[in-house]
Amino acid sequence: IQYNTIQYKANTNTLRSIEKMRCVGFQLMCAATVVALTSPCAALQMPTPGSASSRGNAMQNQKHKQQHQPKDSIVATCTRAAASAFLAACMMGAASSPAAAADDATVLNHNYADPLHPLCERKIEVAADGKTFHYSGTAVGPKGDTVLRGCTPQEIKDFGLRQGAFDGFVLDGNRVSVGDGIHEGVWEPANSVKTTLGFEDQDGIRWNDGNKWVVIDAKKGPNKA
Repeated sequence: IQYNTIQYKANTNTLRSIEKMRCVGFQLMCAATVVALTSPCAALQMPTPGSASSRGNAMQNQKHKQQHQPKDSIVATCTRAAASAFLAACMMGAASSPAAAADDATVLNHNYADPLHPLCERKIEVAADGKTFHYSGTAVGPKGDTVLRGCTPQEIKDFGLRQGAFDGFVLDGNRVSVGDGIHEGVWEPANSVKTTLGFEDQDGIRWNDGNKWVVIDAKKGPNKA
């Protein structure tokens, strides 16, 4: 598991680096396209052979300015419109890209109820950098026990209560992962998916086994769902 975690972290950092490169490339493409769009407009400002400036005649130069004043206005308007329109499109595209869309990992900071282990504590705390999280909670029975037990007083009396904790990564799209292929989940807001796995109408974390940890109202305290 330790090896898998290190390898997963390396893969995650590589993916983030690639995403940053894609974002920079997108910005450069926007800048280049603004120049390309405004070039036809700027071409209207090119002097023509035999213009007043080439002949040096003051009267014809004045006449030339008067004749080309509307064209200069068109050039300015065309340039501003083209640049503004494409800049707006670039901003919209950047905002919708995965790299630019800042996921608010703090939505994961909750106490949760686990339907498969009733009354057992489940708590997620995201680090300040939003890249990792710490889990802490309780369970009944020996570690590694495959029996789905809750944390009722009777079960605690019969099998004993133990504390558990582990650390993991917060990935794009508010996905959470320990890197072991088991603890893999994603933040699932209420009424955001069309599935029949259960608890779709409540905020929580949907794990890859289909189970969903449901957010507990802070006013109710832990394990009071």
